[in-house]
Amino acid sequence: MKASNVSFKGCMPMEFYAKYSRTGTYVPVAKPENVRKCQNFVVRNLNNTAGENRSDSFVKAYKEQDKDYRALPCARSIYDKRAPIITSIHDKPPAYSYLITGYDVETLDTLGKSFGYQKKDIFERTGVKKGRQVTDAKKQYKSGIKDVMDKLCKRVKDKDGDDIVMKVYFTPEFNRKGELLRFKYDEVAFSKQEK
Repeated sequence: MKASNVSFKGCMPMEFYAKYSRTGTYVPVAKPENVRKCQNFVVRNLNNTAGENRSDSFVKAYKEQDKDYRALPCARSIYDKRAPIITSIHDKPPAYSYLITGYDVETLDTLGKSFGYQKKDIFERTGVKKGRQVTDAKKQYKSGIKDVMDKLCKRVKDKDGDDIVMKVYFTPEFNRKGELLRFKYDEVAFSKQEK
């Protein structure tokens, strides 16, 4: 389902689905490492750093929806480690990943640089790479990201004012041993987020 007249400002949850070989239907991607692979596909494509895994059709479909991205083509993602991991292919996926595009990316970049400077400063003063001060700085960084998601970045809404979610569909590709090689992009859809 394509959304029309979407006002893209700020933060949007992403859901990822992979084609299940036994039934040919799409099921939620659940393992954290696989969610991150899908998340990386989205961000690297939108930042034009995907290399061989580039999908012009994904970027084109996204550009049609996101005017902020068209104005400033950059993207970042946030992975929520606190989201519960689903245990069945029949469960609805929680919001593991959030996409930030356009000018709101600068806010995340500033937070990341500040955290990096704090870690460097702590190491130069104490000679310690881990410890209470670094842990406190990390908590402050995570709190800043949560504030960006919850307060500073407005949720993406459709023309009716409802929050939307981006759903990205993939076909998994395996090697001869049955190990996952990569997710091949199939399509993207934007829909009203269920409460």
